[in-house]
Amino acid sequence: MKIGKFAKQFDLTIDTVRYYIEIGLLTPEKIHNQYTFDDRCEKDLEEILELKSMRFTVSQIQKIFSIKRFTNLTNQDGLDYYVSFFDNKKHELLNEKDLITKAIKDINEKIISIRKNFNDNYTKIGVPLFFINFLYCPECDSKLNLSKGSIEDNQVFKGEISCKCGYKANIDNGIIITDSADYNKPEIEEVEKPGENYVKKSNQSFVNLVYKGMDWIYKRFNKFDLSNKFILELGTGSGFFLKKIIGNIPESSFYIACDDKYEVIKSSKNYMESMGKTGNIIFVSSKFSKIPIKKGIIDIILDVYGSSSRNLKNDISPIQGTKNFLKINGYWLGSYLYFKESSKTLKKLDSKIKDKFLLENIKASFNINNLKEIESYYLGNSKKTGYTEPFIIDGDTVNHWAFYGIKY
Repeated sequence: MKIGKFAKQFDLTIDTVRYYIEIGLLTPEKIHNQYTFDDRCEKDLEEILELKSMRFTVSQIQKIFSIKRFTNLTNQDGLDYYVSFFDNKKHELLNEKDLITKAIKDINEKIISIRKNFNDNYTKIGVPLFFINFLYCPECDSKLNLSKGSIEDNQVFKGEISCKCGYKANIDNGIIITDSADYNKPEIEEVEKPGENYVKKSNQSFVNLVYKGMDWIYKRFNKFDLSNKFILELGTGSGFFLKKIIGNIPESSFYIACDDKYEVIKSSKNYMESMGKTGNIIFVSSKFSKIPIKKGIIDIILDVYGSSSRNLKNDISPIQGTKNFLKINGYWLGSYLYFKESSKTLKKLDSKIKDKFLLENIKASFNINNLKEIESYYLGNSKKTGYTEPFIIDGDTVNHWAFYGIKY
C-alpha cells in the first residue's frame, strides 16, 4: 500500500505519516524510492492512535514501542515495565483531572465574581450639575438656561436647555441632544456588538492601521497632566478610544464625548454605565460645530478618525467648525484618512468633499485655524477597507496620518 492510500485509510495527512516514519514509530520498506506499508504498519499505526487517545505523548509512545520491540513481553520484568507506562499515565491523568476540576471550580467562581462586580459597578451617567455653567448657545454664544430638569445625585438626566435668542436643546437619558443629532437607526450589531461588528466588517490591514492611529494618540495623550482639564472627543462613535483611556481621566476633569449619531453615542454611554465611570463624562449628540458649550474652554481636542468619518456630511472642515472651542495653548490630537489626487474614490466625490480628503488641505486647515504642528506621523496605507467605509472604492489606496499640534 502506498503512502497516500495508507494515510487516507486512517484519516491522516501524508506529512503526519512521514513524521511517524522519521521518529521510528512506523518502519515501512522503501522500494524504488517509495514507501510500501504492510499489515504490520497498519497494526503499529492503530496502536499509535490508540495510545494517543489515552493522552500518551509521542516520546512516551516511542518508549512503549521500544520495550515491546526489544522484549516481546516474554518475561515478568519486561511485562511489569510495560504495564508501568500505563500505571504512570493513569496517575498522571488522575492528577490532571484534579487540576481540571479545580480549574473549572475557579472559573465558575470567577464568572460569579465578574457578574457581581458588573452589578456593583453600574453607575448612571448624567450631565454633572456643575457643567451646566459651561453650556452656551452655539448661535449667539450666550449662556444657556436649564428648565424642567430631572436631577439625581447632582446630575441632570432630563431637561430643556434654552437661550433668549430662541435656541433650544434637550437633555434626555443624561445625553445633551441638539437639533443636529442624527436619529437614524444603525444596524443592531453596530449598537450591541460594536467592536465585533467593526472587526468583522473591516479589512484586517485597515483595522490594524486604525488601531495604530489610536495608539499613537494614546501615547501622547497619556503624557499630559489631566487634572482639572476639559477634554473634547470628536466623533466618539461606539467609544473605542474612550474605553481605552477612561481609566486615566481624573475626577477633577470633564470628558465631553460628542457624536451626531444618537443611538451610537447612547450605546457608548450604556457601556460606560455598566463598567462604572471613573470621571465626569458628558455625552453630546450633535454636529461638531453645533456643540452647545462655551468657546475657549477645551484644553485637549481628540479627533480619532472622527473628522474623516464625518467629512461626507459636513459642509465645512470639522477643524474649522470646532477650533473656537479650543483655548490658546490647547492641544489637538488627531488621526485622518487621505487619498492621492488620482484616487478612484476622490474622483467620484463632490469637489467640496474631495478637498477634505487631500493631505495638503488637511495640513492647510490646521495652519489657517491657528494650530501649529508639534509632531505628525505617516501611519501607513491599506488597499482594502471592508464594509465600514462604503464610500471608499475597494482596492484604492487609503493613507493614514496622525497630527499633534497646539493652538496659538
